[in-house]
This record gives sequence, C-alpha cells and structure tokens, in this order.
Amino acid sequence: MAKRPRESDDFLSSLDVGRILGEGAFAKVHHAKRGGSSYALKLVSRQHPDAATVAALERDVLRAIGAHKHIVSLVEYAETADAYALLLELAEGGEVFDRICEGPYSEADAATVVRQVATALVHMHSKGICHRDLKPENILLTSRASDADVKVADFGIAAFTSTSEPISGAAGTINYIAPEILADGPYGVEVDTWSLGVILFILLGAYNPFDPKSLSDRPSTRAAIKEGFDAVGFTGYPRQWRAVSDEAKDLIRAMLRTDPAERMSAEAVLAAPWVRACAHSTPLPGSEEALRAFNLGRRVWRTAAHVVAIVATAPTAVAASPRPGKGGAEFGGSSDGGALPPAMRDECRVAFAQFDVNGDGKISLNELRTAMRKLGAREARAEELMAAIDANHDGVIDFAEFCKTVAPLYDGASGALRDVFDFIDAAGDGVISRQEASRIVANLCDMSAALGGTSQLSFDSFWAAVDRDADGTVSFDEFIQLFRRRDASIASTLTGIA
Repeated sequence: MAKRPRESDDFLSSLDVGRILGEGAFAKVHHAKRGGSSYALKLVSRQHPDAATVAALERDVLRAIGAHKHIVSLVEYAETADAYALLLELAEGGEVFDRICEGPYSEADAATVVRQVATALVHMHSKGICHRDLKPENILLTSRASDADVKVADFGIAAFTSTSEPISGAAGTINYIAPEILADGPYGVEVDTWSLGVILFILLGAYNPFDPKSLSDRPSTRAAIKEGFDAVGFTGYPRQWRAVSDEAKDLIRAMLRTDPAERMSAEAVLAAPWVRACAHSTPLPGSEEALRAFNLGRRVWRTAAHVVAIVATAPTAVAASPRPGKGGAEFGGSSDGGALPPAMRDECRVAFAQFDVNGDGKISLNELRTAMRKLGAREARAEELMAAIDANHDGVIDFAEFCKTVAPLYDGASGALRDVFDFIDAAGDGVISRQEASRIVANLCDMSAALGGTSQLSFDSFWAAVDRDADGTVSFDEFIQLFRRRDASIASTLTGIA
C-alpha cells in the first residue's frame, strides 16, 4: 500500500536518483535506488499548468488498482519543491517486444502475453479504470528471466469510468486507438480490449493492421481505423499469416469489432480457449526476423541520432566515455556489446552498418570518411574520430569499440542531443528549418536501406508532428521530445519500415 506524502527533503534524500529512463514535455522518469532495491521515479514538473491534477490522477488510479501481479504498482507518493513525485515498481526486464525478438517465437508465446495483459485489464476494469494507452512500450517484463511476468505500465492518461459516466476526449497512441475514440463520442473500457487486439495482431503478424508501412499519425491511418478491421483484415502481408491458426485470427477479429457492444470484453479474452491453453507452441516461420524488423522500425531514428552524434561531436562525445553512473558503467562497458540490452544492441548494429559499407564487421578510416562526407561533416575530422574510438589501435573500429562509444548516448542526455541538433542546424540560428531537416533525412536514407522508405508524405507527417507550435521551425525543446518520447510513433514516421 502506498505511503502518505512526506516532505521533499526527506523523500529525495532517501533515494539515489540515476539515469533518465524516459521523458515527456513535463515529466521525467529516473532510475532510482533505495537500500538494495531499484525503482522508477516519475517526476511531474510543477511548471505543467495541470501538474497537480495529472499527478494526483495517476496516484489515485494506482492506489485504486492496488498491488497486482501484472500491473506496475505505486510504492510512494511525495511532493517536492519542483515536482510531484511517484516512486514506482521497476520492471527491470524492459519491453516485452524486445524479449520476443531474441529467439524462436510461437502462438503460445503470444498467448502468454495476451493472457497476462488481459488479467491486468480484468482487474483494473473491475475497479472502474480504463488504461487508454495500451501499447508495446507500456508492456514490460519484471526481469530478464525467461519466465518473467508481464507488467502493464504508464497510467498517466488512465481514467475512471462507469456505466453511468462514460469517458470522453481524445487519448492514446494513434495505431492502438479504438474507432469510438476517433469518433469523438463517449466510450468505455472496451477501448483497452481493442488496443490489446492490435498488439496481438502485431505479435503474430509483425506489422500494424491499419498502417502496414509505418507507425505514423496520418489521415489514411485514422480513416482505416474508422472504417474497421474487416476492411483491412490480414491482407497487409498475407504470407506472414499462412502459419497462424484460424483460432488466433478469429480471436483478433472478435477483439477488433468496430462496435464496442460487439467487441470481446477482457473477461471473454481471458476465457478464450486459445488464450488459456490451446495456442500452438510450434515456432512461427520467420516470426523472429519479422518482429525484429518491426521493433527496429520503432527505434531506428533514435539510432540515426546516435550516428549523427558520433560524427558531429568527434572526438568530444568519445572523450567522456564511459562516464561514472552513465552509459559505460550502466551497460557494463562490454567488450563485445553483449552486455547492452538487446534492443540497444540491435540499434547499435543498425548504426554500425551505416559506417561499415563493405559489411566486414569493421569500420575503416575510408569508410568513416565516406560516412562523414555523406552526412555533410568535415572529412578531415575522420582521423581524429578514429583515434578516439579505436581503443586497441589496430586501425579499424570493431563492433565492441563502437558499442563502448555509443553506450553513453543511450542516456538521452541533453548534451548528446544538443550536439545532434547543432549539427543539423547548419545555419546556426538556434532552430532547425524544414530544409535542414529534409537534407539530413535524405543523407541518412542514402547511407543505408535500413533507413530507407521515406516518402514525402511520411516526411510531411513527421514535420507536422515534431513542429508542435507550427511555426515552420523546430526548436531544441521540440527536438528533444522527438528522441525522448517513450512513444516512438512520431520518430517511426520517417522510416516507412513495416
């Protein structure tokens, strides 16, 4: 049970506050330790005009939910001079999608995720609580153990509801939003079942049903959701569904009924035979590779930022690596990159490939010069950068050396992001113009097919999303949000990767 608020000095002094795990416009989530235990510390800035209301709502929702095996719980709540603080249970295993990409994957594996999430939904719905933002980023694992439990997280936009007082108002992440939300009418907890249905579809098909080519917020995506699942079905990538059972497909259809009155409830999902015990345990052909591609599509533009950061800051970004308590120490300073969490290791490999043109597993000086030239950096700095990264002085950069260099950048520290921003801001006027952004995007896409697929339409959607005040430029504050958002949908707009 959560404790009552206490004085800020008492509360914060009891914690060893570490790296940033996530950040939004007015809230940061830090890794924190107390005694021998680790937590997630969410700080909602008092500068937010609705900070008190937002923090109190999340606090009250989590208190109403209470302790549950499959829901991240509130440990403590406090009010500091600068923020409202929620000390939360830390799900140390990371996102469930990252784990799934590590090995052979079956319908039974997907059923396990759905069963545990549905169990959480049944509990919160019984308390009159609607999550409203169920998505892969908010489904976490308690540990790195193979049998780790799933935890539903992030109740920042959850809502209390009842049959007499339905919810209203836009909320959620576009690809997982139920059609009744887009219709601007009242809705209830059925929207959570819809979101879980989309997640199940992705787990088995490795793409989003309403936007197969990307994860962007564009009119065509919204139109497809409103039209309903029956209009899109399993046609996006038909071959990926050949090995999927009819029982699984029928369950998806039932969870994605346009009419919420006809949609399966969380209780019905939990009782479905496929979910309980009947899902096939035979690995799905190509599932690992397909899901890995989907996962990288969510993350690849953060990787691109790190590529630019390395080139733009040579060798200053490297000189500070590893930093105590930051990336190098936290991620183990691995000799082979293996100590990095799988998702970060995958991102490193994508970034590494932007430099390793011939694919021999090493970055030569000439390859480094080529990458710098394509990005618009001074080739003359290539030797300086090579000397800073090439720890064993063999004349090339191997993947181990690359990982050691990149690891500190995964903190999302404002210094590294400022370096990227300044590099793109060629005019040096403190803002990124549309022309400057399109130039760097084109250069990155030319470097590798892994960053390809960018169309004018997707770039337009991206620009509209990141230029929040619609003034035709991107400020540093707007830029930070692009790469620090836990929701990767905006960043993925550029990739076009299914």
